Amino acid sequence: MEKQITNKNRKGFKVVITETSSREIIVYKDDLKGFTPEEAEQTVRDWWLNQQIILTADDFNEVNFECKGEVDR
Repeated sequence: MEKQITNKNRKGFKVVITETSSREIIVYKDDLKGFTPEEAEQTVRDWWLNQQIILTADDFNEVNFECKGEVDR
């Protein structure tokens, strides 16, 4: 939930939080139409889009914080 700024004349900083999660998926030849890296990536992409793969907190790798500059609101 984004913190709301109530005073419109306040200065601050915009900080972006980026969380990265990853999981290795093995795709077997009989799951593919063509045995290529591109086909393997597309198959896993389709599984993910169809919610057959759902990354969870166990897949968490790292978090980054980056200040994007000042804000004047």
